[in-house]
Amino acid sequence: MPEREGIMKRFFVEDLVCNHCVERITKAMEEEGMNGRVLLEEQIVELNDEVDESAAEELLLDLGFTPKKI
Repeated sequence: MPEREGIMKRFFVEDLVCNHCVERITKAMEEEGMNGRVLLEEQIVELNDEVDESAAEELLLDLGFTPKKI
């Protein structure tokens, strides 16, 4: 498993179900300057510590996903 160093914020995204979802979230995060990664099998979005948590949650909601902070 890859290192999680520097990744502090995590969201469980139940409706993250395919590679298209991963691509949409990844693209939106990049456009907003948010550093992190999307883990399809785990249905997890991980964000680096410097990312504003509420902005990340709003981004996921705007994309039509239902994030739950974990």
